[in-house]
Amino acid sequence: MLAEFFHSMIDRGLRTPTSVTADGAKGLRNAIDAVFANSLRIRCWFHKMATIHSKLPDDDAEEVLAHVRAIRDAATIKDAFERARSFAEGFGREFPAGGVPARRPRRIARAPAVAGQASPR
Repeated sequence: MLAEFFHSMIDRGLRTPTSVTADGAKGLRNAIDAVFANSLRIRCWFHKMATIHSKLPDDDAEEVLAHVRAIRDAATIKDAFERARSFAEGFGREFPAGGVPARRPRRIARAPAVAGQASPR
């Protein structure tokens, strides 16, 4: 049903978007991947932060979320991956369900460069 909706938008002139931001709903993810296979699918940060927060003890939430925001707000892709690696090393054992990947997600690895920056190798 969502894929049909996306196709109707294309029929009315929608060009393939560079990226599509959505929550984590499986049906929506599948429809985006099927119709916009060349677009980068990005998880909505509001929903991502809520998921991470829900898995953390209240006493630790602000510290952990501050690190996650630092990853999100990094000036370059390389810096973001370095911060994510540092986060995983520092918090990964204590909060394994924190919701932040310790490795580069497959979709990011295939993503085009952002703002003229090449992805780190």
